Amino acid sequence: MYTPKFPKPSEFAADTRVQLVEETGHYIFTDPSDGGEYEYDEAKGAWFPMWNESLVEQQQSIYGTEQDDGVVEGQESTKRKNKGSAKKKENTSVYVSGLPLDTTDEEMVAFFSQCGTIMPDIVTNKPRVKLYRDGSGELKGDALVTYYKAPSVQLAVDILDDSRFRPTDSTNIQVQEATFENKAEHSGEADKTKRVRVDSKLVQKRLNQLEKKLDWVDDAGEVADRHKRTVILKHMFTLKELEEDITMLLDLPEDVRAECEKLGKVTSVKVYDLSEDGVIAVKFKDELSAKACVQDSIGPKCYGGTYTVTLIPGDGIGQETAASVKAVFDAAKVPVQFEQFDLSGFTPENDKLMQEALASLRRNKVGLKGILYTPIRQGHSSFNVAMRKELDIYAAVAHCKNMAGVEARHKNVDFVIIRENTEGEYSGLEHQSFPGVVESLKIITRPKTERIARYAFDYALRHGRKRVTIVHKANIMKLADGLFLNTCRAVAKEYPSIQYNDMIVDNTAMQLVSKPQQFDVMVMPNLYGSIVSNIGAGLIGGPGIVPGANYGREFAIFEPGSRHVAKDIQGRNTANPSSLILSSVMMLRHLQLTEHADLIENAVNKTLSSDSVKTPDLGGSNSTTDFTKAIIRNL
Repeated sequence: MYTPKFPKPSEFAADTRVQLVEETGHYIFTDPSDGGEYEYDEAKGAWFPMWNESLVEQQQSIYGTEQDDGVVEGQESTKRKNKGSAKKKENTSVYVSGLPLDTTDEEMVAFFSQCGTIMPDIVTNKPRVKLYRDGSGELKGDALVTYYKAPSVQLAVDILDDSRFRPTDSTNIQVQEATFENKAEHSGEADKTKRVRVDSKLVQKRLNQLEKKLDWVDDAGEVADRHKRTVILKHMFTLKELEEDITMLLDLPEDVRAECEKLGKVTSVKVYDLSEDGVIAVKFKDELSAKACVQDSIGPKCYGGTYTVTLIPGDGIGQETAASVKAVFDAAKVPVQFEQFDLSGFTPENDKLMQEALASLRRNKVGLKGILYTPIRQGHSSFNVAMRKELDIYAAVAHCKNMAGVEARHKNVDFVIIRENTEGEYSGLEHQSFPGVVESLKIITRPKTERIARYAFDYALRHGRKRVTIVHKANIMKLADGLFLNTCRAVAKEYPSIQYNDMIVDNTAMQLVSKPQQFDVMVMPNLYGSIVSNIGAGLIGGPGIVPGANYGREFAIFEPGSRHVAKDIQGRNTANPSSLILSSVMMLRHLQLTEHADLIENAVNKTLSSDSVKTPDLGGSNSTTDFTKAIIRNL
């Protein structure tokens, strides 16, 4: 049985765990292991628990601890022997570090109340926020916040961890579930709070008041847990957007409510207009609707029947082809509005525009993008690769297929290249180990290989394809490509209806230019995919007609399948916009706007099959504008 090790009266003055309460003249001992408080009885020469059993249980629920049944010095245990082991209490406290050294209690209460009601002190009725101080009384930047409900703890960690306490702060705070290690770090601090005996009736009164404040009775007469009915939506707006259009504070709640009402009854919508993560909290009437909202929020954002898509035109011919897409969308009355970011590969690496574009992609879930220039030898790393890694968009898909009216070296070409997007040689891990000696690391992992292999076989199943070819160089890179090959083979056994074979990458290049009809679906690591997609574009008429897409669990970016900047023809109005337009068709199908996708795709095919309008890459002399107008006429 657990019994605290109490100090002797001669040790009271030097022991930081012991405090003298001026009002009563009694000494109070605080046990740093569980937060228990004991009062010293001078007449009996013994320590006794300061609170009765119900108050001890309440304290345990606040600090998330178990209290063993035991005997305190000078007092027999009053708990019933048949009560059994104590039930584990939920933790309701969070430990905060990295706070500004001039933080006030009022700021803490306002900031952390976003995630739930803070437990009030039983006597003072003030929110239980403890700002830790050093021996000289100066703030240390750490604090303990105690909520009334345990779910508020996880909510606070999810929303507030690694965030700015104040918008002007240069560093972020850390929020984590409180443990006794956190308390023990500060157990030696002098606590100036004056402690008094507490009436258990006052405790129960406070608790009843909180219950009435926080809980409500639903139609079935049962007390509902509001946290199971609340959904936190992040990246719904940016602070810059609110600055530019303050009316968003009025429109956002109504738009979000209108969309969420499709899933179930909404009781409240709250916009956290100071949140850099663009947080909106939606409370539903029932838990099932909240769960449906969580699933729905993974997909693209549609408000009032219109999808918002991030548009990054890119470098080279990007502005011209993006203008063509917008003109076609307007003519076809596609319910899509674009958030455009004119990001460039010539932009400094830490440019704010890059971060804004990423925030938009996180918010909208879908993007349409041209190709961004990547400097050779010197300069920043590829923005194209950075976006895919940042958003974990792991599967690149390029469809190489003969188009009617476009001359090609081979007929009946129709294969899909599926390329792992986030590792391989594109990991960007290079260093010069000695002058004139550079080491470049190729990263292949089983988990990422499994998911790209499974994506390839799933794609074959969904699209009625018969065979998957695994492209590798395992004869030379026996560990890296050997892992890729063996993992893909293992996944293939889960799809008995799909044939599979494997092929060394250099042989694949030869087979593509000699007999491309043998390929159906191809899966490969990052670098091989870059090379093979360019070969595929050359087989069917050039990069101007190859669409592409990049998929992740939450996000999707659509861009030309053969990733060319075409800087040499920038600004000449001679680029073929078909690859970006057909990529946008893939995007429309992803958004389930099938009718609009079919309409535009048929118009592009009709335009390409016509000899009257052709851009220079297809053997004609028409401009990008002419080609775009022809597509619009053929809608």
